[in-house]
Amino acid sequence: DSHPVSPSFERLPADARAKAREHKLLVLTKANSRATVHRPSYLDYIGVKKFDAEGNVVGERRFLGLFSSAAYTESVRRVPVVRRKVEEVLKGAGFSPNSHDGRDLLQILETYPRDELFQTPADELRAIVTSVLYLQERRRLRLYLRQDEYGRYYSALVYLPRDRYTTGVRLRIIDILKEELNGTSVDFTAWNTESILSRLHFVVRVPRGTELTQLSDADKDRLEVRLVEAARSWA
Repeated sequence: DSHPVSPSFERLPADARAKAREHKLLVLTKANSRATVHRPSYLDYIGVKKFDAEGNVVGERRFLGLFSSAAYTESVRRVPVVRRKVEEVLKGAGFSPNSHDGRDLLQILETYPRDELFQTPADELRAIVTSVLYLQERRRLRLYLRQDEYGRYYSALVYLPRDRYTTGVRLRIIDILKEELNGTSVDFTAWNTESILSRLHFVVRVPRGTELTQLSDADKDRLEVRLVEAARSWA
């Protein structure tokens, strides 16, 4: 490769370097550092790929900052990037927008963690939200685990019966996620409504420079079983 590479690129794990060279124009993710103004969130990272005459990725223009509050409060059907993904999910799910299931699915998307809408591929997002749609009136815990494309963190959505959600259960879930995913820190948000289910969103950070363990479906199922047991015994 005749194109020079930056020191920051060389420090990336091998799978992340391969991901960076994919022919994908726009990259939306989170940076490794937190903002020092407004709110102590991890910075939003927007990358726009640069290509040479042969179509090879030769660089990236990076923009770091925090999305404005409108990105989180506007309807998902009005937010750039997200709105196109949402339409793709709704169309792929096959529900009429005016049907009961179609309206419920849109409501799930409207209240879904907004950062996840920006970062989750449309096909993966569709699989998750349609599963959540059928989960809504079932009293069971479900784990939806996503690995950051650039190998820096795991995103774990946990739905559980609202009467099972206590501080003790949350702390036990954090301990299990850190243990199973080799996490160094965990950020979380909780969301409660009139539904019988509560939703917890955990972002599990791993040590810099380490590669995320590629978890099989069996690994995820085993982790979910541990969380189910924790919710039973600590509630």
